[in-house]
Amino acid sequence: KEYWCYNGGKVISEKKAIEIGHNLLTLIEEGHTAGFEELILRFSRHSFRVENVQNFAEFCINSGGFSIS
Repeated sequence: KEYWCYNGGKVISEKKAIEIGHNLLTLIEEGHTAGFEELILRFSRHSFRVENVQNFAEFCINSGGFSIS
């Protein structure tokens, strides 16, 4: 997590990827992600969409693990 903003070859295990995916789905279900989307759209030039988080969560759960490179 500490180096996720860097492309340093960090490997995320299947177990951790599934955990990340489920945590993201929980945040979506509880409305946290939609609230964040609203804030970003209102106060920032950055793009953020709940749909992208949903897609990434599904990727994590089905990826078998991945690397950030």
